[in-house]
Amino acid sequence: MGFSVMKNLILADSIYQRNSYQQFSLVKNYMYTGDRNLEDFGILKKNHSAYIFQDAEDPEIGYRIYKSYKNPNFDNRKDASMIQRLYMNGRDIQDIDFPYGIITKENRIIGQVIPYYEDGVDMACFPDDAGENLLKAYSLMKELSDHYIYYLDIHEHNFLVTSSGIKLIDFDNELIGFGSCLAGFNDFYEKTMVMNFITMIHSLLGYRFGMYRVVTMDALYDALMELLDFDAKAKVMIKNNI
Repeated sequence: MGFSVMKNLILADSIYQRNSYQQFSLVKNYMYTGDRNLEDFGILKKNHSAYIFQDAEDPEIGYRIYKSYKNPNFDNRKDASMIQRLYMNGRDIQDIDFPYGIITKENRIIGQVIPYYEDGVDMACFPDDAGENLLKAYSLMKELSDHYIYYLDIHEHNFLVTSSGIKLIDFDNELIGFGSCLAGFNDFYEKTMVMNFITMIHSLLGYRFGMYRVVTMDALYDALMELLDFDAKAKVMIKNNI
């Protein structure tokens, strides 16, 4: 992975560690040595809760820079443990791209190195394919939960339609939960993930379809299949009556 435009971003040789007893062996640490000038990070693409940049020469690389990065007291230290857990729990996951690493300034975490999907478009922009895309998005959520990773920031703008399939973006350490194989431990995470997914369904399709009863991932799948069947029949009825 090259960073030709990022002359001030250097991959550290040593393992990132917060102190003598907290080491993150699976977290790549890209040290930013510049003067905290935003132009260093390439092409600004989004300006929401964080700045999202695309590398000027490698279109598949992005940088998520937190808006408080200039504050000498700012340190989004939870990113290191989140990325470590993502790679530990999700080492067998093939269809989801996790953040590549952290960006540090004087050992403070100020951002993430992330995949950038140049052809990615919000799922909300494809209303005619909403049912199919929701099923694909569900499969990503199910794969994560099967590995005890619970992605809670579920809305249509965090699922991108790309030439290589649906892609999940925006791994925020405040909205990622990690579960356990212990019975009952994951109930809160699973229910929250399901309810957030249902909210996305309402937003994309505009009707509830009795989903207030759904509280588990398996039940969500059954309801989603029922909804897609209803949606397909409704489209045929509409087409036959035009």
